[in-house]
Amino acid sequence: MHWLFIAILGPLFWSLTNHLDKFLLSKHMQGVGKGALVLYSTFFGVIMLPIAFIIDNSVFSIGHKNILILVVCGILSSFAIYLYLYALEDEEASIVVPFFQTIPVFGYFMGLFFLGEHLTTSQIIGGLIIMLGAIILSFEITDDNGVSFKRKITLLMFASSISFALYEVLFKLAAVEEGFWKATFWQYVGLFIFGLCLFTCVKKYRSDFLFLIRKHNWKLFSINITNEGLTILGNSFYNFALLLAPAALVMITTGYQPLFVFLEGILLTLLFPHIIKEDISARSLMHKAGSIVLIIVGTYFLF
Repeated sequence: MHWLFIAILGPLFWSLTNHLDKFLLSKHMQGVGKGALVLYSTFFGVIMLPIAFIIDNSVFSIGHKNILILVVCGILSSFAIYLYLYALEDEEASIVVPFFQTIPVFGYFMGLFFLGEHLTTSQIIGGLIIMLGAIILSFEITDDNGVSFKRKITLLMFASSISFALYEVLFKLAAVEEGFWKATFWQYVGLFIFGLCLFTCVKKYRSDFLFLIRKHNWKLFSINITNEGLTILGNSFYNFALLLAPAALVMITTGYQPLFVFLEGILLTLLFPHIIKEDISARSLMHKAGSIVLIIVGTYFLF
């Protein structure tokens, strides 16, 4: 079960980037927004190309079909990030991130269709419990003890989750045949292509990105570099885990991400309220804690 601990490192690193993304959007990118942040992610990913090439210099000896699949993977992951950042502009990270728990639902059917993978009954039960706990986190209890359902956020994050699920299944489909580093190389080529298309075709994103480059101070630049570095680490551990276990099962481990986001949000709100401010009222904490207990219980069934 060593794949589980490798896979969990992905959600751990991503949870840190969720808070950094929210911090950048709310504190340093007012009037600029998600487009510039997406370009940062796609262009910074180029750093993985020489790393992958140095580790495996046969990255160009790969079939054209798999090159196309992996480039599409990079584009899909970029598009998913774009939708996620769009949702994050209006909501707390602890509300947006739980929607990623729908990824295993879509991933299970895609893995069944593309990879012929099957889960045991126990693993399916565990996955459903994890997703139930995580999705409950997505509903907000209002001041009059009602329940608020956020339609716009739901649609954006469902589309993001579908894109992530398809990317992860297609990545495994090609990586099993070609190897991890070849697959990683061409995935990041796709990531760069998506960013280049946005930069070329969307004037506002291009001007916002260039504005930030010109006006960058070292503090903001270092935050962006740290953010993208954590994203790459999370992606690398998670993608490697996809090669060690059924894709749908690895996707279920993203159920830990809301847990990490929740705990980090409490800690940051208490220690650095001027940076991150989450709702830590007793009602909110009970709501989120109950959901997290379900996630932990569901994990038991994965073993």
